[in-house]
Order: sequence, then structure tokens, then C-alpha cells
Amino acid sequence: MRQVASVAHLNGWLTYHTHDSRHSAAGFPDLVCAKPKAPVLFLELKALGGTLGPDQQVWRDVLRRSKGAVYLTVYPDDWQTVVDVLEMAW
Repeated sequence: MRQVASVAHLNGWLTYHTHDSRHSAAGFPDLVCAKPKAPVLFLELKALGGTLGPDQQVWRDVLRRSKGAVYLTVYPDDWQTVVDVLEMAW
């Protein structure tokens, strides 16, 4: 989480992470990144072998169909893809 947020900040993104999700909407993505002229990024960060739960799948499906939003499920092996997306010149 910290590494992704650090790369985002270095590339001009604002980030939001709910630190205590017990009172938040079930399944909401781990990290939201926003900056002018770019779509809003929603990142679900997973450990190796982690899977999306049913509520996370609902958020994924809705966000992938939303205009102006980009949703990614991110595993440790996806590090370069995350960096590439955050460094993109939108």
C-alpha cells in the first residue's frame, strides 16, 4: 500500500485509503487515486494467491463499466504495471 501510494504521489496523484473499513461499504477498493485530466483509479491490492470476495467483485464490475474510472486488481507481480499506469501522461 505504502509503495503504491508513494509512486502515486511522486506522479502527482492524490490518494485515499480507508484505514478502518469496518464502517465502510463492503468490498470498496483499497486505494483511490485522482489527478487532473486523468480517470480516477480504483486499486484493489491483493497478496499472492488472494482472491476477490463477492462484494469486491460487485465493485470491480461496476467500476469497470463506469466512465471516467479505471479499476485494477493488483498483485505483487503486477508492480511494473502499476508503476506504468501511475506514470502515464493522461
